[in-house]
Amino acid sequence: MDEITPGLFYFPACNEFISGALAVGGRVLVHCMAGQSRSATAAAAYLMHEQKLTAEQAVQAVKQRRPQIYPNQGFLDQLDLYYDLGYEVTEAKPLYRRFLINHSAEYFREYGSVQHVASGADPSALAAKAGGAERSARCKKCRRVLVTEVNILEHQAGAGQMAFSYNKRNASGAETPHAFSQNHACSSLFVEPMEWMEGISEGLVESKIACPKCHAKLGAYNWAGAQCSCGKWITPSFQIHRNRIDELRKR
Repeated sequence: MDEITPGLFYFPACNEFISGALAVGGRVLVHCMAGQSRSATAAAAYLMHEQKLTAEQAVQAVKQRRPQIYPNQGFLDQLDLYYDLGYEVTEAKPLYRRFLINHSAEYFREYGSVQHVASGADPSALAAKAGGAERSARCKKCRRVLVTEVNILEHQAGAGQMAFSYNKRNASGAETPHAFSQNHACSSLFVEPMEWMEGISEGLVESKIACPKCHAKLGAYNWAGAQCSCGKWITPSFQIHRNRIDELRKR
C-alpha cells in the first residue's frame, strides 16, 4: 500500500497471497514501517474476507494479538467500505466507483493531475440492462441512452450562491441514493464519469460533454468542480444540462 493508490485496491491480492502461503503450511509476516496502520489494515482485511467479519470485529481480532495497532481513519473507512462491498473489490459496483472517483478528485487537488478513472459502463452497450432500468436519461436530439439511475450522483440542494461545500461520500460507506432529483432548482444532472465521454481515458482535467452518437453538446466536466444552479459546489463535476436530455421513468 502506498500514499497514492488506495489500500482497498490491494486487498484481493493480499488476501490471495496470504491464503496461498497458509494453504501449503507456510507462515506470513504482514509488515509495514511502524507495524501499526498499513499492516494491521491488511491483516484485518484478510480476516474479514475469510471469516466474514465486520471491520470493527476484524480490527479487534488483530488488536488482541498486537495491542499497539492503530489503523488511521482513512484505512478504517476503507475497511468499512470493504464490508459494504461484500468483500468484493470491483469497478462493476457503483459504490466502489464512487470511492475511486472521490479518491481521484483528492489526488487531483494534491498533485494537479488525474489518475486512472473508474468510468461507468456505457448503458447503450448493455441494451437489455439499460432497457430494464427504472430511470434513464437520453439525448433529446437523437434519443441515445446516456446514463441510467446507477450513474446519477445526487446531492442536497444548496442555498443559492452562498453554498460552496464539497459533496463527499459519507464516512460510513453508505451508498448515495440513486434517484433523479425532484428539486427544480437543479437545472443539471451530475453523473459519474462514463465510458463514452471523450477525454476521460486520456486523463483530461476538463472538457465538454457531447452525445457520442449525434455530438450534441450536453454539458461539461471539471475535476476541480463546478457549481450547480441550486448553489451547491460539486467536486468533481460531470454535469449534463437537463434541457439537453429526456429523463424517463418506467411505470
